[in-house]
Amino acid sequence: MPLLRSRSTGNDGVMLRRPAGSRSALVGMLALLVFGVALWQNLSAVADSPFHPDESRWLNRSVYLRDVLQPTSEIWEDRYLTRGQPPMGSYVTGLGLFLQGHDLASNGPWDFHYGNEAATTWNAVKGNMPAPADLIAARRTSAVVGALTCVVVFLIVTSLIHWVGGLVGALFLAFHPLQLYLASLAVSDAVFTLFVAVATLAAINLAGKPSWPRAITLGVILGLGTSTKLSPVFAAIALAGLGGILLADGPLRRLPIAGTLWGRVMRGGTDRNARLGWMLLTMPAIAFATFVVSYPYLWPDPIGRTQTLLDFRQQEMENQARIWPDSAIESRAEAIQRTWHNLEHTYSTSGRVIATAGRAFGRDWAGLGVDIPLALAGLALFASLTAIRGFPTRQLLALAVVGAQSAVILAKLRIDFNRYYLPFVFVCALGVGFLAGQVWIWAQRALSHRHARAEFHSPRTVPLRHGLAAMERRRSVRGGG
Repeated sequence: MPLLRSRSTGNDGVMLRRPAGSRSALVGMLALLVFGVALWQNLSAVADSPFHPDESRWLNRSVYLRDVLQPTSEIWEDRYLTRGQPPMGSYVTGLGLFLQGHDLASNGPWDFHYGNEAATTWNAVKGNMPAPADLIAARRTSAVVGALTCVVVFLIVTSLIHWVGGLVGALFLAFHPLQLYLASLAVSDAVFTLFVAVATLAAINLAGKPSWPRAITLGVILGLGTSTKLSPVFAAIALAGLGGILLADGPLRRLPIAGTLWGRVMRGGTDRNARLGWMLLTMPAIAFATFVVSYPYLWPDPIGRTQTLLDFRQQEMENQARIWPDSAIESRAEAIQRTWHNLEHTYSTSGRVIATAGRAFGRDWAGLGVDIPLALAGLALFASLTAIRGFPTRQLLALAVVGAQSAVILAKLRIDFNRYYLPFVFVCALGVGFLAGQVWIWAQRALSHRHARAEFHSPRTVPLRHGLAAMERRRSVRGGG
């Protein structure tokens, strides 16, 4: 599928493809536009977003960047803060501070026993409140990361559907209230979502042209995502499962009856599918190796300490549910319901647009978003087109990454904190972009057919039609003789 399906119509009504160079230039210019708009949105909120105590801890842990090459440092000992979060978000925060000329770890970690965002005196006296300049610098880092995620959304949807859909999906994310909020705080949620997005794009590239460098790149990205929030390793496991299915492609095609049906579903030759299958099968190993290398805390016992991390994270979410019972999530049905409510009514791009329009008319239309129905329609359409085109395709691998990541979050969600929903905003942006891109393609086809019919019935084509009719009559007479 071409990166851009944009075409122009010549004077004679023939559809002419734009040269590849012009398509690439258009994609590049639109990507820069998306980055500029998203960065402008994020930076506009940097100074206004209220302080969150978690920001203190992320700035405190930015010192991890300094000690990443010192595995014997006391930083990597088995203690609460080191065990509490994998280090990649801290590395990115530290890199942002360093590039802006700020010191690393200039404040202590926030102690929630003695205050929260509404009670800061004790922590401020103890030196746990970040300096305003450091806080703004760390927030600017998140703003850049969030803008990059919007660019990746544009590239994903453009490569799979159409650049119009890519632009709509990217701007949907850029103007989303939750994206705007978390991309203007000094926390790691924007970093995590960026890794999920880049992994999706890397999976698309691997499916388009399977090669070991591309496979290793995808595995490394999943490992870096795991080093941010742990869950991407399960997306790597899902890809390995898909790889196992591809490895069974040859034997399944040889089955008497089921093999015929299987062959209709699968695309490509068995050799190519087997090669891609082996590549996908290595995803957990590459991702886990990257995770361990990036996290010196794990080096003494990679397996044991990874299990400690998973157990600790589970305990943390259970503690959060106990401390904030009103936000506790008791079942997977409730997890879906809360996700729907948050992304449909509390944080919504369409809701933001509708509320703005309501104010223009003197009406209160807040909370009337339609993000999820649009996103689900786009994702369902995309999934159906993927099934029709057969497997394995770029679309399938994109769905595998996005679907596995979303399933893991829903399965493990125990507390209704807004930051846990940002990856779903990314998925919604993809769905809205897919829908917009496909609608644009359908509209182009409808206009093209309408133009062709109008040309056929125009006075200019009457002699041509009469000539064709006469030729057909002569051919018929000769055949009858």
